[in-house]
Amino acid sequence: MTNQFDLAIVGNGIIGCLAAIRLSSPPYNRKVVLIGPKNRSGSASVAAGAMLNVFGEIDYVDAEQAYVRRKLEIGQKSITKWCEFLKHHRITDNILVADKTIVYLKPDATELETGCFEAIKLASMKAGTFRDQTSAITHLRRSMKIGKSCQFLQLEKEMALSTPMLFDWFDQAFRRSENITLLDTKANSIQPQKSSFVVSTKLNQVKADKVICAAGSFTKNILGDLGNSMMPLLFGVGTAMQVTSESHLITDLLPDRSVVRTPNRGSTCGIHLVPRSKNSFYLGAGSYLSRVPYEGHRMATLKYLIDCLEEDFSGQLDKSLVSPQLGYRPVALDGKPMLGPLSENPGIYVATGTKRDGLTYAPLIVDDMELWLSGQALLDDFIGWEPDRKPISYGTREFSAQAYVDNKMAGLLEHNSISSADVSRVEEELRLESNKFHNKISSMFGLEANFGVHPEVLNIF
Repeated sequence: MTNQFDLAIVGNGIIGCLAAIRLSSPPYNRKVVLIGPKNRSGSASVAAGAMLNVFGEIDYVDAEQAYVRRKLEIGQKSITKWCEFLKHHRITDNILVADKTIVYLKPDATELETGCFEAIKLASMKAGTFRDQTSAITHLRRSMKIGKSCQFLQLEKEMALSTPMLFDWFDQAFRRSENITLLDTKANSIQPQKSSFVVSTKLNQVKADKVICAAGSFTKNILGDLGNSMMPLLFGVGTAMQVTSESHLITDLLPDRSVVRTPNRGSTCGIHLVPRSKNSFYLGAGSYLSRVPYEGHRMATLKYLIDCLEEDFSGQLDKSLVSPQLGYRPVALDGKPMLGPLSENPGIYVATGTKRDGLTYAPLIVDDMELWLSGQALLDDFIGWEPDRKPISYGTREFSAQAYVDNKMAGLLEHNSISSADVSRVEEELRLESNKFHNKISSMFGLEANFGVHPEVLNIF
């Protein structure tokens, strides 16, 4: 095997795989080495429900409206790119498993969840993707235990992919390619030389003219000294499961080719059901932020997901096979993506910090990589999200503290952890807690006094 390549791609999740396919094909025909374990253990892409969601992922946050608008614009561009990719490669229905998303709101939903639902409704109405009277909604009103009391909306072109089938397709395409070499291992480090880079793995070393580092939450560690100017990366532990049944559970529960989900709940994904096959579906997802990889499955999260399914839907899981899944969503200290070449080492393009948006944004990120490789000006879409930028404030410190309180309260109420009589007392305790954590984080990372820390990041302290 040659050890000299035009491009080394570190990380074989969705961004790395899309980049390998695109940049090794005409008109680029780059000699590419793709580095990452074949089983993709811990990959956020593999463990995800793979919803190409734009409007369905809106969080109701007033002070972040500019960010929300930016997310919507990037997301809509990315969906168009995904449609082009699927059409060009003739991706079949067993990979593209859903072509619409139905969002439901329970009658006893928290104020935060209700706010998210209304924000989704408003934004999708403006974009013309909103429907509130469809056969799929009629199906759910009949099939769900709480269907008659729910509010529903249907989002057009909010698709979903089967990640097991998608990555199987990628792996087959890689084996057919003469320009792609696979290394079934993890990268340990990246070191610059005079006009190239050396990527070291447990197996060997490879040399490449340029490097794409898309290794999720491990990206900064792999870069070593090259990543000193980058802010910390955290592990967004996502816990979900695949449910398989020999009965008609899937067709009884879900309308044809449909994702069914709640709005986001307190900065988590809420509940979502994604079809995988005729007799299986994906049920997710929990969200837990950690400074280190979390080993094993969070049993409380799995129980919560099953309880939600049993409470909201008619399906029974007692004769079903449940397979837990875990992946690490890469989360930057400020909660924003980290995309682009390193300032001091522009031969390395970093793609991480994408949180829940990595799979959706992937084809547009690869567009940016194409421009970088050819020496052209990069896309305007990602300006300000450079990987070695300074942290971006989450509004004012006061707003961040309130968002922390709202998110924590939504989670506590959702899990029945407090009674209504305790709300005022707990809110005050959470405000004091937020102030303590703000002081600690500001001191650790040299942040300004009024810097607003992302509420999920506050939560890990």
